[in-house]
Amino acid sequence: MNLMIQMGKFSSISDIVSTSITFVLGELSAERKNSNFDYSTTVGNIPADNSERKKISVALNGYLYTELENLAKMTQKNKSFIVRMALFRFFEDYNNTEKIKSQMVVPKEKLAVSKEKLVVSKNELEEIVQEMVNKILKKNK
Repeated sequence: MNLMIQMGKFSSISDIVSTSITFVLGELSAERKNSNFDYSTTVGNIPADNSERKKISVALNGYLYTELENLAKMTQKNKSFIVRMALFRFFEDYNNTEKIKSQMVVPKEKLAVSKEKLVVSKNELEEIVQEMVNKILKKNK
């Protein structure tokens, strides 16, 4: 976590924890729509943590704190376990370079321009037309 702060990706440990909790809450909100959803499998899918535990104090906004408490009640786990689980899942996703690479590749069908009208300013349109004219002139030389 300290490296993430030193690199400027986050400004504090509280930011990392808040982001992790928000990340997990976002995942859970999508999973809750499934009729077979079970909180216990969601929070139980992390490896046992036998590392030395350090106590940290984190400032959460009211919404995240309330959601963390609600999740603790629903899963019958303590808040610190849920925070560790959230951090684990967030770091797993954050460090997954294969996922990042696959997200960078945009399928051709998403690149296709829709038939909707695109709103551009007059200056932007002039720039686009000028670029196209320059390309055509270069090709014809």
